[in-house]
Amino acid sequence: ITMSNLNASQLTFLRVGPQLVRVLRVMRVSRLLRLINKHPGLQALIKTIMFSLPSLLNVFSLLMLIFFIFSILGCFIFEGINSGYIIDDFKNFNDFGNAMLMCIRIATGEDWPYIMYDCNNTDSDCIPGKTCGSPYATIYFVSFQVICTFVMLNLFILVILQQFDQYYLAEDNIISKFEKDLLVFKSAWTEFAQSNRCVKMKDSKLVAFFKSMDKPLGMEEDDIKNDNDINKNIVQMDIRADGEGYVYFNELLYK
Repeated sequence: ITMSNLNASQLTFLRVGPQLVRVLRVMRVSRLLRLINKHPGLQALIKTIMFSLPSLLNVFSLLMLIFFIFSILGCFIFEGINSGYIIDDFKNFNDFGNAMLMCIRIATGEDWPYIMYDCNNTDSDCIPGKTCGSPYATIYFVSFQVICTFVMLNLFILVILQQFDQYYLAEDNIISKFEKDLLVFKSAWTEFAQSNRCVKMKDSKLVAFFKSMDKPLGMEEDDIKNDNDINKNIVQMDIRADGEGYVYFNELLYK
């Protein structure tokens, strides 16, 4: 009786429910990402890509600039071509938006020779304003293909390889140095913050904390005459404690 009183809209969740369960089951594939933690090589590769993002963004900006330039050129050279093997009323160079989409399509290598033939049609039987192309089409498309496919793609690869060489291949690379220094820092932190479950450390222990580590993390006695000099350096580092006079791991590590 109760089910008969429910309308169709109230039973919608019964149809959505199984679909949602299927989606959640598919998301279980993400568990494979845990394998990354067990493979140092994969970790190094992913970290390299992360470190390369700023440089890759610059390369991507340059690529977008090239797309912009060739889209403008395409509008000037091939405007009015509306018919061909590939070109039609929707895929053409008649405005900047369509030209940009065509450049992106050409950059992927999809049917770009046929698009070039459509824009290179200078036969006597071509229809002006519809199928007549330009004799400069070959230069336009070949140069664009060479720049995007060979130059820019290799530039992306070069950036990633350069970052990998800088951060991992060299014996004295930055990542190895950071990991070694991090182990030293963690060891000293564990010693001085053990009374607070290694969560926080009293700011009064900072002088002894820095004395316990060698350079570049610590302050050696040869360079520091007394504890007052260490306190001055701590003030210059702008290490901030909470209201109870405790400093925390990340606050101290990244100063």
